[in-house]
Amino acid sequence: LEVDAITVTTPLIFAVLIASMLMFNMGYNISVMNAPEPFVFPGHSTSAWSMAVAAFCVGGPLGAVLAGQWADQRGRRGALMITTWLFIFGGLVQALAPSLNIVIVARAIIGVASGASTVLVPIYLGELAPPNLRGVLGTMTQFALVIGILVADLVGFVLANPTGWRYMFFLTSAMAFFQLLLTPFLLESPRWLLGRNANSNKARFIIKKLRGFRYDEEVETEVEHYLGASKSQSCNDSNDNSGGSSAKNPMLEMFQDKKVRLLVISTLVLQVANQFSGINAVFYYSGLFFDGVIENPLV
Repeated sequence: LEVDAITVTTPLIFAVLIASMLMFNMGYNISVMNAPEPFVFPGHSTSAWSMAVAAFCVGGPLGAVLAGQWADQRGRRGALMITTWLFIFGGLVQALAPSLNIVIVARAIIGVASGASTVLVPIYLGELAPPNLRGVLGTMTQFALVIGILVADLVGFVLANPTGWRYMFFLTSAMAFFQLLLTPFLLESPRWLLGRNANSNKARFIIKKLRGFRYDEEVETEVEHYLGASKSQSCNDSNDNSGGSSAKNPMLEMFQDKKVRLLVISTLVLQVANQFSGINAVFYYSGLFFDGVIENPLV
């Protein structure tokens, strides 16, 4: 049976939106330190504030490294829930912090959660999405991220004051807790379930919900697609490893492969250009840049 004409089902929409909330929270925390800087423990030095902002970036790589282990061991859904709890905990510590040093620790925790989100959410969306919607749903990661940045700036107009800055930080936990309440609608990745057990009835039940299938034959066709993709990847990995006693360097292989070399170089150039554009400095420090230049730096 052909199953290319996939309908967008309610369970799929809910799962995508709930997972994307992690990227929203990440975007929010990228920019949340910008507006309330003058009011968070007034009298702090520029270097101390820079450490509080940069702690987010220190925790990010650690979260990205740990995310793969969480996803393999606890499943995509379990890994997303761990990340949600980290946002809750980090947000509470930041909101209740008695000093800027504790804010630095909280920012590092939130950074771990954010780094994990950048790994987990794209994987989860890619494994849930039908092939004809994978590109569209994949853009939800960046869309949710920039919306989170925008919301942090807008919230700053209301809460960036001596009495409201803690509420700005608390919104991180509030959003994560709201996501936690919706986790019953967060389905496990059928690909992960089938990778552990090709006969998984739970995976087949989830596929049926996600795709809106009516017949078992349609479900089995989709299962074959999942298993075929996993088997193909396993065969490629085996062939690569059988070529020598030591494993090849994946990065070196990509540069040696003429089919993907240009794509890899283009990706690296775009990422480097993004950093040199200075946009991250705007997200983190635009309030300081324009302080004294215009009447309201938040504008």
